[in-house]
Amino acid sequence: MNVTGMILTEIMGVVGNQPQIFVIYPALITTIGGLGSIIGSTATTKLALGSMTSSFLSIKEHLTEILSTWVASLILFLVFPSVIFIFRVIGLLVFGQLILQLLFVNVLAASIMIIVSFGVAIVTYKRGWDPDNFVIPIESSIADAVTTAALLIVMSIII
Repeated sequence: MNVTGMILTEIMGVVGNQPQIFVIYPALITTIGGLGSIIGSTATTKLALGSMTSSFLSIKEHLTEILSTWVASLILFLVFPSVIFIFRVIGLLVFGQLILQLLFVNVLAASIMIIVSFGVAIVTYKRGWDPDNFVIPIESSIADAVTTAALLIVMSIII
């Protein structure tokens, strides 16, 4: 069993009476994976064009891309439970709780993925490797586990 599978097993114990999380779970992991891909790809493009230095401090030069991608992911994390609510799968109280949980999941998972994606781009570029060969495979390999772990942490705290 892989890491994500083990965490999902733990989530099943925590979720119990909130199975609606499994309806939106694929969308959550895909959104965070997409966020990491966008951050990594735009960073590697800037590095290749020379419009950004290969330093971790150059994250300041990448803030527009980071913040706009993050805001887009936050919007999606608000849309997912809204769709469930519109179709009357959950009530208003559960909807409010789910929104709160997902906002915290997003902040935790997105923060980690931004650092990982940006960091892999910088490290591989500094070593003279093609960052495009590393950023997407590495971030997509860990995005599911990061999002799932964030979900478990938040749902264990806010239940």
